[in-house]
Amino acid sequence: MYFFIFSIIIFFSIDLFISGIAYGINNIKFKLKNILFITISISISILLSYTFKNIIIKYINENLFKSITFILLILLGLSKIKNYFNNNEITINPILSIKNLIILVLSLIIDNMLVSISLNINLKYFIILFISQFIIGFLVLYISNYYSYKFNKFNSKIGELLSGLLFILIAIINIFL
Repeated sequence: MYFFIFSIIIFFSIDLFISGIAYGINNIKFKLKNILFITISISISILLSYTFKNIIIKYINENLFKSITFILLILLGLSKIKNYFNNNEITINPILSIKNLIILVLSLIIDNMLVSISLNINLKYFIILFISQFIIGFLVLYISNYYSYKFNKFNSKIGELLSGLLFILIAIINIFL
């Protein structure tokens, strides 16, 4: 059972890892409050979706969850690619906009809710999963963003294009998982 929990945590963390890299190569270093907001939001959504999964399953199907996540991530990626082509200036210190933060959090929440609804584990293992997901998710997002930002060899213009492509990649991967 612990291997199963570990594999679920890895699954939850893949999107966080790629998101951290995508923003890091775009020269955006997450502030601690951003990382906490993202990981707390995901953890709360996992808790709520596990708790109310019988109600949620009745009204929302898996394809709707996947479609919403796909659309949000594609929009995020396309907006970064659009900025790449429309902005001729190199931004020295780009910031994480509230709009991009909300879109990122919503797409991660919906994607992780889909997984937690499908879990069929008892409360003891869910609590282990919940706490581990928060800690590992926080560390994965922090480390991936920190090191991709620190070792970024791209100017922010190319980083913006690459981060847009990474978000589109996440969207495509989530359709098949």
